[in-house]
Amino acid sequence: MINRNTTWEDNPMEHDGEKVLQRDLSQPGLTSDLNLSQAVLLLTYERLPKPKLTDPRLSDPRLPDLRFRDPRLIDPRITDPRLSDPRLSDPRLSDPRLSDPKLSDPKLSDPRLSDPRLTDPRLSDPRLSDPRLTDPRLSDPRLTDPRLSDPRLTDLRLTDSRL
Repeated sequence: MINRNTTWEDNPMEHDGEKVLQRDLSQPGLTSDLNLSQAVLLLTYERLPKPKLTDPRLSDPRLPDLRFRDPRLIDPRITDPRLSDPRLSDPRLSDPRLSDPKLSDPKLSDPRLSDPRLTDPRLSDPRLSDPRLTDPRLSDPRLTDPRLSDPRLTDLRLTDSRL
């Protein structure tokens, strides 16, 4: 039988060529009616190497969500091969035309296509691109529209007696 006075951390003993740790029977999980073979199996199971968990959420039993205990549910790269292989997940990595923006977009490789101001003279000269800058009639609407130049004409309530 297991000695009741020693704890299981303190006194390993030899049994059938394996190290078995003695454990206090008052601890939860062991009762006094366990025989030696059951205690050996239980203690051997407890001594098995546990997986090292880097995420403290995985080892906290108080968390009810299983995603915090199962690493496959936390990190989809473990179960989804498209996410674990970067060449499959990001098409830019497998297709050279997508990885180099100059190859996929002709506007980026040809400077004349990327900036229209370089090819269109109207866009390169600000005075030509915006007609309001060159034509004074377009820049100020009051010069062309008589209703806007005369304040009495802009507000119909001032001119129309019915309003």
